[in-house]
Amino acid sequence: PTLSTDDKLLLISKKSTSDPMPPKTMEALQIGWEKNALLISYFFPEHEELDPEKQGVVTWTPGWHDNFLNLSTRKLFVPPVVRTLLYAQDP
Repeated sequence: PTLSTDDKLLLISKKSTSDPMPPKTMEALQIGWEKNALLISYFFPEHEELDPEKQGVVTWTPGWHDNFLNLSTRKLFVPPVVRTLLYAQDP
């Protein structure tokens, strides 16, 4: 099955979940892919914030791209989710 589609990447690429869907451009798809990488590695990554004034709205704050660049330049990385749920278990 397809794990990611252009529509899903565009949805993730928005600054806020309350923003309208962006046009389908390579830049927007790349931003969605980068944010998706952060979401997969960290269930609720730094710079993805709940909007205190709008219930259920999530906003990406400045600094998220720096976090992606730091993540993408590592040679070997075990996401905290995997480390906690899988490797922390006593076999």
